[in-house]
Amino acid sequence: MPHFGLMDADSMAPEDAELLRARLHLRAARRRFLQGKVSSGVSVLFDAFMSSLRWYVLSPGRLVSLKVEPGTDINDERNIFEALVRSRVLDGKLSFDYFNQLTEDAVNKKLCNFDYTRVLRDVEDAMTVLGVMPFDERELPQERQDAA
Repeated sequence: MPHFGLMDADSMAPEDAELLRARLHLRAARRRFLQGKVSSGVSVLFDAFMSSLRWYVLSPGRLVSLKVEPGTDINDERNIFEALVRSRVLDGKLSFDYFNQLTEDAVNKKLCNFDYTRVLRDVEDAMTVLGVMPFDERELPQERQDAA
């Protein structure tokens, strides 16, 4: 994973760890796309987005503004996403089901000649609304030269 060796999540507050993980994975996804590693890029982008969702609800100030139905498992990213759409934080332009299936296809190497630009744009837009972006990549831990 792109964050291995670049962060010590155990020594960080959970909210800080999820934010850093989301940003590290977004940077890695962009690099993989530029290298032509589309399947890997989609998988890492999905992880960046899941970290963004978890980061958002780790803040009591943000969580309290969401319309969360009683009994909802707020540790499930799909539930977080649905609450964000229901609360009109996210517009739903990015479909959780589509992105989840796309990631499954990426893991199974079923993405041939896939144009990743739309999904990358939609994820970046959502991450901007959530507050994960923008960020200065120079403030992130430097990647190792052997990073895949």
